[in-house]
Amino acid sequence: MLVADFHIHTSVSKDSYLSPKALPLLLKKLNYNVAGIVDHNSNKGAMIAKKYAPTNFLVLVGQEIKTQQGEIIVFGAERILRGSIWEILEIAKDENFLTVLPHPFDILRKSSSARRTGNKEIKKIIEKVDALETFNSRCTLSIFNSRAKLLAKLMKKPIVAGSDAHTLSELGKAKTLVHAELNEDNIFEAVRKGGTEIQGRLSSWLVHAKSAFARLEKIFSAEKRKVAEWKL
Repeated sequence: MLVADFHIHTSVSKDSYLSPKALPLLLKKLNYNVAGIVDHNSNKGAMIAKKYAPTNFLVLVGQEIKTQQGEIIVFGAERILRGSIWEILEIAKDENFLTVLPHPFDILRKSSSARRTGNKEIKKIIEKVDALETFNSRCTLSIFNSRAKLLAKLMKKPIVAGSDAHTLSELGKAKTLVHAELNEDNIFEAVRKGGTEIQGRLSSWLVHAKSAFARLEKIFSAEKRKVAEWKL
């Protein structure tokens, strides 16, 4: 039985503070075996983290991609994917990447499928993804997770959980128990076959404020560097 978190951001994402180098060891100390690292429109954080993964720990290289139909998580691609959610799902199917629909019913996020599509379209998306994220620790209201869980059950879709961590305090808030061996192909197969169980606790709403501050801090730092270069 493996313990995984399928949704973590590193400092490669503009709104996260987590070091990709330190993250694998931190999670191993929290008794995780697997980290799904999914920076916004980038797999750089996951690629870095993979190099620093300790023994008996696996980093799944992923990316959380923003599309017109909402965000989608893809694991297994070493290149950056772009396009509509339908185009990305087609690529993932052809190349055997693992796809997860994150926080689909969190209407407080502009990036959620519930905000971007209608009921018919979101059901079509759920039919095509490999798994549904039915617990996300960053959902402000538990009803958003409950709705995802209910639809996954009705549509008989595999499920995963993710902390959606951007800060240290969020690590350990979500667990996906995977009935698999510690290798990527085996984990992907187990998820697709529904060999998962989930556990989780919601994070404080304050974590969203921390992410907003991180974003502003990085913008300010970038501007300071530009000014310094200009003076030189």
